Amino acid sequence: MKRRKFIQNLGLGVAPVVAQPLMGAAGPEQDFPQYNYRQPETLQETVTKEGQIIVRLEFQSDDRHGQQLKPEINIENGNILRSKSYFFEQGEDNFTGGPEAPVISTALGDVDVLVFWLDRFEEETAIIVIDQAGVFAFSLSEIVKNKEMKGQIGKAQVKANFLLDKEIGELNSADVEIKIPGDDFTFIIMADTQGGDASNPEDNLCRMKIHNAFIEESIRLTSNLKAKPAFCLMLGDIVDHQGEEHHFAQMARFFKRLKIPVLYEMGNHESRYQTSFEPGYNLNGFNNYFAAQKAINGMELLLYSFNLGKWHFVVWPDPLRQMFWENHPHYFDWLERDLEKHKDRPTVFLQHIPMHPIGINPLVNYCETAYVKRLLFDILAKHGNVKTIFSGHVHIPVKSSLKTAVSVRGINCINLPAAGYRPRAFGEEDFYGGPAQGICIVDLKGDKISSTYKTVTLEEFPYPDNLPEFDAEKFPLWFGNKWELPANKQFINGDFTNDLTGWGRRYVYHEDENPSNICEVRKQDGIPALYLKTKKRGFHKPGQDRLPQDINRIFQAVELEQGKNPFIQIEYFLDKKNCDFSGFNGLYIWVEGYRKSARMVNLLYFANKAWVNLGSTYSRSSGSGPLIFSLDNTPEVWHSVRLNIKADFETNQDELKFDLPAPDRLVVSAGIWNINDGREQPFAAFLRNFSVRYNLSSASQVDGKKIATMPDDKKWWRGKLMPSGNVAGEHHYHVEGWNELKY
Repeated sequence: MKRRKFIQNLGLGVAPVVAQPLMGAAGPEQDFPQYNYRQPETLQETVTKEGQIIVRLEFQSDDRHGQQLKPEINIENGNILRSKSYFFEQGEDNFTGGPEAPVISTALGDVDVLVFWLDRFEEETAIIVIDQAGVFAFSLSEIVKNKEMKGQIGKAQVKANFLLDKEIGELNSADVEIKIPGDDFTFIIMADTQGGDASNPEDNLCRMKIHNAFIEESIRLTSNLKAKPAFCLMLGDIVDHQGEEHHFAQMARFFKRLKIPVLYEMGNHESRYQTSFEPGYNLNGFNNYFAAQKAINGMELLLYSFNLGKWHFVVWPDPLRQMFWENHPHYFDWLERDLEKHKDRPTVFLQHIPMHPIGINPLVNYCETAYVKRLLFDILAKHGNVKTIFSGHVHIPVKSSLKTAVSVRGINCINLPAAGYRPRAFGEEDFYGGPAQGICIVDLKGDKISSTYKTVTLEEFPYPDNLPEFDAEKFPLWFGNKWELPANKQFINGDFTNDLTGWGRRYVYHEDENPSNICEVRKQDGIPALYLKTKKRGFHKPGQDRLPQDINRIFQAVELEQGKNPFIQIEYFLDKKNCDFSGFNGLYIWVEGYRKSARMVNLLYFANKAWVNLGSTYSRSSGSGPLIFSLDNTPEVWHSVRLNIKADFETNQDELKFDLPAPDRLVVSAGIWNINDGREQPFAAFLRNFSVRYNLSSASQVDGKKIATMPDDKKWWRGKLMPSGNVAGEHHYHVEGWNELKY
């Protein structure tokens, strides 16, 4: 079908959806079931499907100095069948699950979790945690009564609660009316439908109407397939906004037109953004999701698996809410045992958030942590039976979906375009000019799998069976943390005479032509130097895409000599012909100091303008907040920089001292950023001669002139000059009074 004909059909077929409320006069409350995830009131209600009780212990501290615990875990009137640790940092925490005491280090918001499975228990079963710094003891009956128990061991806050499993399970496909199709069948995936009741002007009215139109076309596309699919799975972000019941009710009305079983997976729009999972085991924030799922297929599950034909399927929840995984570590254990049980079956893993890199902001911080991604791949790759991971979340164009599809540890990873939401701009035109909305058709023949993306305009794009391998060593921060980077006593290849050897990079998506980001070694004045350039992404179409780009960067860790004051020396050159100094953009040097996993130092040095969120909400690191300084803006000359890390850290922080306690390493990043708000605003720079020195006498300086903190009128953050909002799916933050701003 050609694009013009599709637009005609869109206008005729969905005009009622766009022009009038979708819920009808009856309103959503009359046909939307009520659900309440009730916390246990008796010990018996905490018992799992396997007849066990799961107890979670959380250790956390906000103290800068930190504390190491080596607690003995004793139990009275019960038995610990097995135990595991989660969110333990390598080289800092240790627990094998055996009889030896765990080693737990806590500092600056670090959370460490122990989980115990009890196979013998009673009301007065007691668990006693004994350390030299103190004792924390509780009985199971006390947790039932109080939902959780809290205590203190030295500087560490300790908390105990039950972990439940009534929202986890292996599903009999017949229970959701998936008919056994034999060994050859197809199923459909719709990612990011993100629609709902468009009658409420407070609920992103305009963009929801647009999504609903494409949802109806995706449903029509599925219904018109020659071979009837076994089922259709909604891969998260089923509804727009924050999981309100009227949106779920409207989506159910859409999906009933499919005439095939519909399965749900939880994404980040199925609940309130500030959903809390305390006290105890609290899933009330997901009540609307559970109710909607029960209405569509009778299920009440977040994490589930099932068998069909020769294949095993795992549906993994991705709410992307703070502390969700720390509060639900037993999901990883269940997954591990489920895959062990079905290790002889080829497996499809379905999740909302991609675990392979996409290459644009905000898909560095707006995704799972490095720990979660690494742990999941350790589990998924263990038996070699997981063949493909399908994900959504990104609203990726079709072309970019194919370009970013990779193999990780032998598993094909495919990020799917949205069925409803408009695509983000990846800097280049999509195939046939779009639209990208549509469905993924997964074809299973015996133990073979193939997948094809089909747009609402009937173009088909098969994904290759053999995908390129993702190079995790080249991009070490996708599965690793900054404090885990290998550290040397001096910068390796700090003069770039050996290209980028020794330097890590962030994965950045590159357009086929005229890339918006460049990171390469060039010669400037006949001498090798790193060249960084950024500009707005091309083909800047409407959609949820206008977010700052700051991941074009390199980084390296250096080990510090204890008791000495470190200085970082760098040279940089601003490329005038590619620098818009009136724009919101700039060069940055980012210096972070770590003591083991705790970030103790967080310093940012910017030429031109500062992007404040880079070192705070977008950094995915707790601990020290950012301090921001100015670099010289003079172009076309080499600037010599000397950074006194100790003195800069102690600037305006009378209560904090660099060496109390001192970091054991610095991670130094050099990057370039651009507001990406629709104007070109390029910025480019050369850098060379990175080195670390000690005990020099000067303050931080550029070309012998003292560096100052950056004034507020040179800083930018989302929401500074006007509210950062959303209009018709467009994240907007255009600078108010642009022409009047003076810098």
